[in-house]
Amino acid sequence: MSALALQDGDHVIASDDGVSPHARYVIYRNGRPSKVVLINTEYYSGQGVRPSTVFVLTGLRSNSKPKVMRMSAGSSDITATAAKLSPGAGLTIGGESASVPSSHLDETMRF
Repeated sequence: MSALALQDGDHVIASDDGVSPHARYVIYRNGRPSKVVLINTEYYSGQGVRPSTVFVLTGLRSNSKPKVMRMSAGSSDITATAAKLSPGAGLTIGGESASVPSSHLDETMRF
């Protein structure tokens, strides 16, 4: 997911306070904001209701149509390496199931 976020970017700036579990990063391309990465790191056990938050983005043009890509997993305890993925991970990126190793997502997804 980080490779997709950084794709075509020149540099990254954190735009949050660095204290809360809700992170915001702005990806710049050619000196202009190109993407915003929003991360909710609140713990979720996989049982009950998943924690959620509302991110408010200001400064967008009224006619802009931002693209959105979501990465989610079955719980916060899911781990993935280049060689394997936790059993029953339920990992999805952009609505597609992810398996490791997977060159399919790496080669075909753009964001």
